Amino acid sequence: MRMKIIKSLFIKLIILKSILEISIGIFVNPKISLINNIISSNKNDVLYNLSYTSLVLGVMSLIILFMLKHSRDYWINISLIFIILSSIILLDRIILAKVGLPLWEYDAELHYRHRPNKNAIWQNGKRIQINAKGNHDIDRNAKKERDEYRIFNIGDSIVMGHEVERTETFSFLLNGIKLTKDSLIINSYNLGVQGYSTFQNRIVLLRNLNLMPDHIMLGICLNDFTEPYVVNKKYGGSGIDYHQVVDIENYLVQYFYNETGFGRLIQKQRFSETLRKMKRVDELTAVEDFVNNITRPEYKNRLTDFSQEIKMINDICIDKNIKLSVVIFPYTFQFFNRVRNSPQYEIKRILKSLDIEFLDLLDELNVYAQDNKVSVDDIIRINYLDEDHFTVKGHKLVANIICNRLLDN
Repeated sequence: MRMKIIKSLFIKLIILKSILEISIGIFVNPKISLINNIISSNKNDVLYNLSYTSLVLGVMSLIILFMLKHSRDYWINISLIFIILSSIILLDRIILAKVGLPLWEYDAELHYRHRPNKNAIWQNGKRIQINAKGNHDIDRNAKKERDEYRIFNIGDSIVMGHEVERTETFSFLLNGIKLTKDSLIINSYNLGVQGYSTFQNRIVLLRNLNLMPDHIMLGICLNDFTEPYVVNKKYGGSGIDYHQVVDIENYLVQYFYNETGFGRLIQKQRFSETLRKMKRVDELTAVEDFVNNITRPEYKNRLTDFSQEIKMINDICIDKNIKLSVVIFPYTFQFFNRVRNSPQYEIKRILKSLDIEFLDLLDELNVYAQDNKVSVDDIIRINYLDEDHFTVKGHKLVANIICNRLLDN
């Protein structure tokens, strides 16, 4: 008699549970217009995850319900285990839908990389559209055409296109340009990722060599010499930064922190937004310190690290018969104080020693200002979003300078 009461209770509980799960699965699906109107598209991936997980659990609940009604009593114990485990899974997915997933995911070699097919919104309302290959770019045909000149733009957030859409970046604007020599047409790939430094750019190049590039255009920014040392454990950093990806060697632990709702909630509590902003300020302060104190031993060592990495990149390009060009991006404060330009001199000295072609945008933008009788203040106001990232007009200007100085067109 007691077993029948327990069995009846479990049947009612699973009926309610299946109704709840299927209802959640249908209601939170982003394809339903009501949800689309009230939820940011930044959450589409986790909402789909919650929707499909809820529907699967709902169907499994119906199967358990059928077996409980028509099978022996030992299914009560199975039902109890299922109710506990499925409730934990569903709660985790609900939490994940609430806190969301960042633009990046864990990578053992790179620390982080873009989530493939991730769609999000910049703070200024512009779209972030990551393609299937994990790039802020349109999807591309891997097959190389006979008249194609394939360029890889590799670098950090400046190359990636911080707060501009993927079709507004200088790398995208190079597409379709016809080169004078051999009448080849440029197909320009954007492989930039926010925060990447030279060692990560080398790995990106190695992973994409199968796409047979003709020309590597490597973007260098001064935070390449500071940011990894603040946030990346490989260089003694904290492992905490704005990418919200915890760098832990144990796969299960890093997966828990980076990909589950409970892990994301713990991250949010431990590494508050205030702390992340403090780390970001540390990165910017570190750049100014690097510029003003470049002769310090620690910074000389970082230039040595850069020299070794850029030599490896150059050796790869020579071995594969790929042209390599380096574009050096300045910070806005450098326009007003030539003493603060010493990092560019050191970078160029290293590049010259390796016979690598380069473009110093600080020099180029100063020349542009003089030739067009435009003040430096106006150059910055029109072309810069912040201390180092470009506006849409800035990307157009950079694309024009690259065409005139690095490409035969």
